[in-house]
Amino acid sequence: MTGGLNHLSNALRGTPQHVTFVPLVARNLLAFLVVALIAAPLSSAAASRNGRPWGTASRGDLLVTFSGGGGGAYRFHEPPTGGLGLACRTPDTGYVETDSYSWSFSFIVPAGGGVSAVPVSQSASGLLGATERTGTCAGTPATTGICTQPLHVPSPTNAADLAYPAVNVVASAHLVTVGALAELVRGSAAPSCTGIATLVPNRVQGYGGLQATVSFPRGRLTSTGDARASVTMAGAGLYSDVALSATCNSATCDTTNCQQDLSAGTGQPPSCTYAENYTGTIEVRILR
Repeated sequence: MTGGLNHLSNALRGTPQHVTFVPLVARNLLAFLVVALIAAPLSSAAASRNGRPWGTASRGDLLVTFSGGGGGAYRFHEPPTGGLGLACRTPDTGYVETDSYSWSFSFIVPAGGGVSAVPVSQSASGLLGATERTGTCAGTPATTGICTQPLHVPSPTNAADLAYPAVNVVASAHLVTVGALAELVRGSAAPSCTGIATLVPNRVQGYGGLQATVSFPRGRLTSTGDARASVTMAGAGLYSDVALSATCNSATCDTTNCQQDLSAGTGQPPSCTYAENYTGTIEVRILR
């Protein structure tokens, strides 16, 4: 498996020792896909129609668009240890990562519902950025480093990713339910860095597992031909058991997860915070 979810489950090579990450969403995402595919299996005829390119869509088919934007930040600060001047053992250290992204994926689904093929239209962009600073310590001068890495739409080589873009539409007599998955992936090239910085992504990387599920009355869609609903990261089932933000600032602050779970230390306490959020819409249009 390649692409977005790899970044959630792999340890970061070159990461400072005080920063580690753990997989957060892969299990929930796989469960969502399994449920979605079982919930609305396509007939062979519908599956054949589902593979049509945009130009051959039929009147009455559904155009489903999943779009939105988001971002967040991860910060930590560790005060110097050892004292001033030559007594300094470790320098004052600060790190800030920011991430921002937006996306829009559109799909054609048969009039009766079903699972989409590849997007008929897609656009996405984003940027990861990091700044790391250290103060003077025992004669070592202060330093500043900067890293950036772009985010972009997944390529066909990412099709095996659990979050490769797709939608599933389930229509009953009175209700239409739409589940959507998508992702942005990090550039294939290594991050562009100057100075001593190492790009350490946010603990919760929303861009690698975009997900939402919405429902609305079928009558609204059939009467207007267009229905939409708002979505949030906090409301996505994928992140139902994942903390989207955390902070700590005490002698027991652990900067690996921004929780107060270290043994009591001495001196000034370290501090840590992270947060991530995205919002968007799912829109369904009947092609006339």
